[in-house]
Amino acid sequence: MIVDINQECLDACRSRFGDDPRLRGHLTTGSSLSFLDGESIDFAWSFDSFVHMDGDVITGYLGERARVLRPGGRAVIHHAGLRDWSLALVPITSRSGLVGRVVQGRWRDSGNRSPVSRQHVAGWARSVGLTVEQQTQRWGEHGQYDVRKYGDWITLLHKPVAAE
Repeated sequence: MIVDINQECLDACRSRFGDDPRLRGHLTTGSSLSFLDGESIDFAWSFDSFVHMDGDVITGYLGERARVLRPGGRAVIHHAGLRDWSLALVPITSRSGLVGRVVQGRWRDSGNRSPVSRQHVAGWARSVGLTVEQQTQRWGEHGQYDVRKYGDWITLLHKPVAAE
């Protein structure tokens, strides 16, 4: 299943993967997974989307992930990860172009990363009942994959199984 806010992206996936009956595409409003039943998904993965979302949208999606994940289900999200101390500077540095991004340690960034920290994402996930298993910037057998270039993070989430 693929979910996107852009019909062109869904069409491109349909073109790339053909008529595989296992592929279902859903156009979303940007913060809702209302087409999914509660506790119906074992695993959810998102790469290069959450890095552009504002905090309220991230919180909404995390709530939806918590709703649709089965107990014991997992989710992986790739998101922005500004340093906590630099978030107070965002209103100033965002108007300062490259100089502002250098101050925040984001000189390679195109300037469109969300003003959130990994601590924010972890706290929002916990607030909707998800457990943060790990936050990392590198993965793979030898750490060959990473998202450090823009200061991003990967957060692995788990929906706890209710105690009996």
